[in-house]
Amino acid sequence: LVSTRDDSIGKKVFLKGNYEDGMLARVVAELERERPGIRRGIFLDVGANIGTVCLTGARQLGFRRVIAFEPEPFNFKLLRMNTILNDAEDVVETVNAAVSDRAGELQLALSLTNPGDHRVHVKTCSDNRFDEDQWKQVAVPAYTLDGFLADRKIPAEEIGFILLDTQGHEGQVLSGMPRLLKQGIPLCLEVWPYGLERAGGKQKLIDCLTGAYTHFA
Repeated sequence: LVSTRDDSIGKKVFLKGNYEDGMLARVVAELERERPGIRRGIFLDVGANIGTVCLTGARQLGFRRVIAFEPEPFNFKLLRMNTILNDAEDVVETVNAAVSDRAGELQLALSLTNPGDHRVHVKTCSDNRFDEDQWKQVAVPAYTLDGFLADRKIPAEEIGFILLDTQGHEGQVLSGMPRLLKQGIPLCLEVWPYGLERAGGKQKLIDCLTGAYTHFA
């Protein structure tokens, strides 16, 4: 199920039947050469949107368990419905929350044109090239990844793969997962210079990644 107002991810799914399936399959295949048991671990999908990636991981790539985080309420409804329609409730746990460097509540700025581009609100920024300062905001709950797993008594060692797509908030997400970073868990993330700079997370991302990983693609 997709929104008819979604001219980005939803439109591509409607026309092609999928979105970035090949990307995820290539990434997992490449990582599996170095870590054969990756699919036996838990897949964390941070910024799951309507479920295109996490459902591919669960139903086509064979991850035994997926935890998918999506903060925006309408996207989350579609994520939940798509999980049900794909008979994936036994594998995919959906969480209606943001992920950051602190737990509590965050303001999510809602894109006027692309429901895949909602972002954690930046209070002050001179660069608003997409008119972000005009976007409506909604309060959403937030976790750190380390805190979320600790609350549910899930050992960091059980995580097999992490995907981050948080529209520039990746530096803050990484800052909130030091225990996971110590495990050297395979990580795939979007690197968007404008979004990272605007969110104040560029240096955080660089510091976290260079402190935890030795190889990058």
